[in-house]
Amino acid sequence: MLVEILRPAGAELARRWIACLMLAPEAEREVIVRSVEQRMAELYLSNETQSERTVNVEHPPEQREGFVEQKISTYAVKDKPD
Repeated sequence: MLVEILRPAGAELARRWIACLMLAPEAEREVIVRSVEQRMAELYLSNETQSERTVNVEHPPEQREGFVEQKISTYAVKDKPD
């Protein structure tokens, strides 16, 4: 799934993200990732969608005999139990 998310930006974006995390002390990396996840949820999930959140991953179109097929995988986002 990570590969699909990064496809438009390529491996360079993944390299930059990992490089930034490596600058932080190892003990703080989990907190940083959690903070980024929380900020992304605040920015991109409205109150309406928070009760039923999904992520769609669009796979590249594939030419078939007589048609083009594009698969879209939908994943439900579930919160961890407290």
